[in-house]
Amino acid sequence: MNIKDITKKCFKCKNPKCINSCPLNLNIPEICRLIENDNEYEAYQKLKENNVLVSLCGVVCPMEQQCAKECLYHKTKKEFFPINEIEQYLTNKYYIDDKYNFPKTTNRSVVIVGGGPAGLTAAIELRLAGFKTTLIEAENTIGGVLSTHLPKFRFDNKILLNKLEELSKGIDFIFGKKVGKDIPI
Repeated sequence: MNIKDITKKCFKCKNPKCINSCPLNLNIPEICRLIENDNEYEAYQKLKENNVLVSLCGVVCPMEQQCAKECLYHKTKKEFFPINEIEQYLTNKYYIDDKYNFPKTTNRSVVIVGGGPAGLTAAIELRLAGFKTTLIEAENTIGGVLSTHLPKFRFDNKILLNKLEELSKGIDFIFGKKVGKDIPI
């Protein structure tokens, strides 16, 4: 099935419950509309609007317990709307080429503790805002549970780590140190 056929399944509700039941408030009907109107790159931009790590976090999103569960499509057809297929299609097509052009740093700096999805997202967003950003991670790698507990059948850890490193260029890292133990507060 091609991507437009999948997006046509979306009812494009006037009051979509999927948006409110998504922790990131993804506007799934708008993403579907954009794809149907041959604006796939705009759909991708809309997809990552609230999550710079969309291709990584989307892989493990429990959509069946969130947006897809509340979707009118699910309520009427008794099957989940395949938002994960749309996310995967868009990120496979555009995420590889997506580079963050970090601006020159200002005299503002910030330290982030923890290199999991939340810490990385904060570090990338703050670096995009011009902050000199340092991330401290107790482990010797970034990614948190995505890199340590994600089964290989869900996502190849080597691809994950390569993508995280690519997205994190311009951010300074301190690995293998715990704040409060190795690094004084």
